[in-house]
Amino acid sequence: MISAAPYIQPEWQALRPLVGIGGSTLFVSALLYFLNMLLTCVASHAQHPRPQRLRKRSRALRRVGPCLIAGRPWLILTAVLLLLAYGHPLFHLVSNTPLNVAGMRVW
Repeated sequence: MISAAPYIQPEWQALRPLVGIGGSTLFVSALLYFLNMLLTCVASHAQHPRPQRLRKRSRALRRVGPCLIAGRPWLILTAVLLLLAYGHPLFHLVSNTPLNVAGMRVW
């Protein structure tokens, strides 16, 4: 089936079934997510027992120390890893993007 839309290229015809499969998968996953959220809010009214307090710190916690139990080192590590992963492409994109492109009329 060839579409009459002017923006659909003939080279894209082979990829259209893959787009349909991906869109259907995304739609089903979104439905399952919202169903999970709805059922969590509606059906989860059971009282949970109070957690028991730990009397002694375990040996593993004593070895790790309070520094890594806190959230700040993990936030800093996350920021560094994000900068390493996305820093170079974003810098390349910002430095090479022309900002003097004339506007287009789309209608």
